[in-house]
Amino acid sequence: MKKFAFIFRLNSASAVVPSAEQLSERLAWLSDLTDNQTVIDRGNTLLSTPARRIDA
Repeated sequence: MKKFAFIFRLNSASAVVPSAEQLSERLAWLSDLTDNQTVIDRGNTLLSTPARRIDA
């Protein structure tokens, strides 16, 4: 099975405030992925420090 990294970063985290329903749906979706072992590690939240590009 191939492994992928999903990186998501917002310009301003304070500008995005999900409703209680949206938050519940997102948590249910992520829990379902984890239960099915589609997502093995939820990882860590990125800090709001400036990003840099790494060429592989």
